[in-house]
Amino acid sequence: MSKVAPRKAFLDFNFEKPWSIERFEPPNQISNHYELRYFGSGPRDLMWQVEVFTRFKEIVRVEMLYTAPPPF
Repeated sequence: MSKVAPRKAFLDFNFEKPWSIERFEPPNQISNHYELRYFGSGPRDLMWQVEVFTRFKEIVRVEMLYTAPPPF
């Protein structure tokens, strides 16, 4: 994925079936922070960790990290 531009990786990504979604407690009433995890199809595949930051119910920033999964 390092050969793909970040914008293209985001636009081509399939967000339909996350493995987990975690919502963090907001520091105030106007912003939220969510973390979604997506795993590949194989047991040794890397995972996508997607963090979404919102303010006033609009997406402010999305961070995507393609990394090794945590040990289970």
